[in-house]
Amino acid sequence: MIQFKDLTFNYGRGHLYEDFNLSLESPGIHGLFGTNGTGKSTMLKLINGLIFPLQGQCTVDGMASQSRHPDILEKIFYLPEEIDSPAITAVQLGMLKGAFYPRFDLAKLTELLSLFGIPESQRLQQMSYGQKKKAYIAVAISTGAPILLMDEPTNGLDIPSKLHFRQALEQFRSDDQIILISTHQVRDLDHILEHLLILQEGRILLQKSISAIQETFQCISTSENTPPQDVLFTLQNGSIYHHLIRNRTGQPQPAHLEALITAYFEEPSLMKEQF
Repeated sequence: MIQFKDLTFNYGRGHLYEDFNLSLESPGIHGLFGTNGTGKSTMLKLINGLIFPLQGQCTVDGMASQSRHPDILEKIFYLPEEIDSPAITAVQLGMLKGAFYPRFDLAKLTELLSLFGIPESQRLQQMSYGQKKKAYIAVAISTGAPILLMDEPTNGLDIPSKLHFRQALEQFRSDDQIILISTHQVRDLDHILEHLLILQEGRILLQKSISAIQETFQCISTSENTPPQDVLFTLQNGSIYHHLIRNRTGQPQPAHLEALITAYFEEPSLMKEQF
């Protein structure tokens, strides 16, 4: 379990997080969304113990993440947005990283590289940025780390590769993993997310499962801007209007996450009343 307790952190300006509290304990794919500068990447670095809180704690299974204890490090794999280009192959990178992870699976890495179309003999420094990104994603998933942290993993990927990224997470992840993905690209994760976490200025606007969201909200999409009487928010996307309303059908409805997330950014007080 990941827990932030009364945590305060800043980079020398105003507090990015102040008396911040959060618990992440449900396995599955968690989408972390927020406006620029709201603390998404900082949260991943705090969990991984790369930066330290000014006050309070971030713990992983009860141990302070900043201790960087081996028992914590073997549970967490962190994939940053910016990656290196060592003069080794993806398989060699996997073997180096995998030595620190008890559940590393070389056969799984080979399958993932095949899925992404990455030649096993090609060195990372010879690859395009998108190829390197896919190689690192393959290594990250193959470690089997109980906590997988990914910062903007689909940046630099073309459309087929984004599809393969979703396939990789669905096919190769473990049932007990917490996968926390910080991203701006909601459409890249739309159909695989199981939990949603929305931040704004170091505050939690929403933390819910996708199933709870589907039971609470419904989206009506139409080419006419004629919102229902009880509309909560309308997102215009080209010539299409997405009207977010309360779900009164008694059945879960597909979530239009782009409309929902935008609604929480633009109408946070109204949207927080819905749960």
